[in-house]
Amino acid sequence: MTVTPFLAFYRKLAVVQTILTGILGTGCVLIAGLLLDFFGMTNDASGVLLMRAFGAGVLWVAMIHWFTRGTNEVAVARGVCLGNVLEDGLLCVLSTLATLNGTLHWTGWLLAATFGGEVLVNLYALSLIKRG
Repeated sequence: MTVTPFLAFYRKLAVVQTILTGILGTGCVLIAGLLLDFFGMTNDASGVLLMRAFGAGVLWVAMIHWFTRGTNEVAVARGVCLGNVLEDGLLCVLSTLATLNGTLHWTGWLLAATFGGEVLVNLYALSLIKRG
């Protein structure tokens, strides 16, 4: 079977996403308090719980990427990319708003830029479907 340009790109993207989300998710679970301080968020029991819950969700995303990295099904990879656009798009908007209103320190721009970059990469991947 010939691998389409979309699937070839998705396979690389899935590995990179697994690494990035694996690191972020693990960090959110293991060093929640440090991350809360870094981003200027309230470091209390509720904040730590929410950061760890976010980390658990991000680890789920890592697993989705890991187990779909070798797929030959365009529909599966397309679905994951669309999910990434939705999730990362919302996170980009929320991080931007939180930084602008002072909920996050200037470091919130790092989150907004990262999430925005992930949206662009996934939109690029989706654009390859019509080419392949």
